[in-house]
Amino acid sequence: MQYIIKDTEKYIQEVFGIKFNLKKISKEQSDAIPFYILNDYTIWTGKLFNKKIFFAKKNTQEHFTPIQYKKHLYLF
Repeated sequence: MQYIIKDTEKYIQEVFGIKFNLKKISKEQSDAIPFYILNDYTIWTGKLFNKKIFFAKKNTQEHFTPIQYKKHLYLF
C-alpha cells in the first residue's frame, strides 16, 4: 500500500510542482470516524494549497452503492 502513497505524492509534485506529503490519520482524527469506516478504508491526510485534504483507499472487496459511498464521504 505504501507504493500508492509514494505514487500519489510523486504525481502531485509532477503536476503542481510542489512538495506534497501524506500521512496516516492521527489517533485523535480516527476517534471521530466510525469504526466500520476505519475498517473499510485506509485514510491519509495532507495539505495542498493551504487546504487540509484527505485520501481514502478502500480495503475491502465489498461492493458499495453510490448512496453508501455518499454516506461514507459524509462521515469522513
